[in-house]
Amino acid sequence: MKYWQIIYYTGEGEFETKEVLINDDQYKQVQKALNEGREFIILENKPTIKSKLIASMNDAGSIVSEYQRLGIKVDGLLMPVEKPKEISNGFRRADFVKASHEGYYAKMNWEHKNDCICKNAETTVGNH
Repeated sequence: MKYWQIIYYTGEGEFETKEVLINDDQYKQVQKALNEGREFIILENKPTIKSKLIASMNDAGSIVSEYQRLGIKVDGLLMPVEKPKEISNGFRRADFVKASHEGYYAKMNWEHKNDCICKNAETTVGNH
């Protein structure tokens, strides 16, 4: 999934801006609205943006990757990584790790490839 950053003027000050992160599907909706000449951009769980106040739309892959690494939640876009709760003798059970990993991929709408390390998980995965 690709992510985008929309930077827009707030209308409060001449150069004051805000930003919002969106996914690729939302980006396509924004593009369609702009092409149709819509005055306002309205996306679920996002602020309403006046079209003429959009300053730029940039690739936000590196921003989102950093947020994911830090476990930061972005409303309507990213949920924090859930920490495994089931630990036995300092090790997480592999089936629990695999299930939570697959659930996270599904929640993020990411492709889960067959060569993923979780597909070859042993009985236990070290607690690290």
